Amino acid sequence: MKSRPEEALVLFKQDYNCCQSVLSAFGPSLGLDKSLCLKLGAGFPAGLGYQGETCGAVIGAYLVLGLLAGNTTANDELRKELTNGLIRGFLSEFRKTHRFTRCNDLLGIRIEIPEGFDHAVENGLFSDRCPQFVGEASVILEKLIKKYSEMKSE
Repeated sequence: MKSRPEEALVLFKQDYNCCQSVLSAFGPSLGLDKSLCLKLGAGFPAGLGYQGETCGAVIGAYLVLGLLAGNTTANDELRKELTNGLIRGFLSEFRKTHRFTRCNDLLGIRIEIPEGFDHAVENGLFSDRCPQFVGEASVILEKLIKKYSEMKSE
């Protein structure tokens, strides 16, 4: 049986985007159907629909953390703060390794313009670098989910 980070990488290699890969590897264990995860993550390739903004692996992680600890009532301030704390923890860890969370910064090119996107494809930036972001996001999520579960059981 594959770990969730391994599953996320398998999904990415099957040509799902970063967000789909992360969300679909973790979502089913948090109550979402895998096909729904794939649909929810479909609009986030290459930094919010090829805009070079926030990396899809980061967005997928945010969605997973919301599934894990998010509020379901508007005034649940404890859940809101818990979720925001988990997201801050995720960002801190992700930035330790990658410094940035925007696709353009992570890849070092403006992918929202045709020349930049073409350069990224021709030079294998998506296939070479994006698995690192998916893998790192997934490993961080595993740690945060474990920590959250241990905290809940105390």
